[in-house]
Amino acid sequence: MSLDGRVLDANATSLAGIEASREDVLGKPFWETPWFTRHSRMPEMVRAAIPIVASGESCARNFT
Repeated sequence: MSLDGRVLDANATSLAGIEASREDVLGKPFWETPWFTRHSRMPEMVRAAIPIVASGESCARNFT
């Protein structure tokens, strides 16, 4: 993943888990990929966390 949250690469195992191909995710914002789009609140939570983590801080969110 790039510092702005775009997917740069993905391994076969992670793609199999979401039934996607590399073309489905490469270059897209991480929060817009099938890893997160199946849950209505998750994309916004991931989008908000990216700049925090990119700055070197840790970030924990509770998804309940």
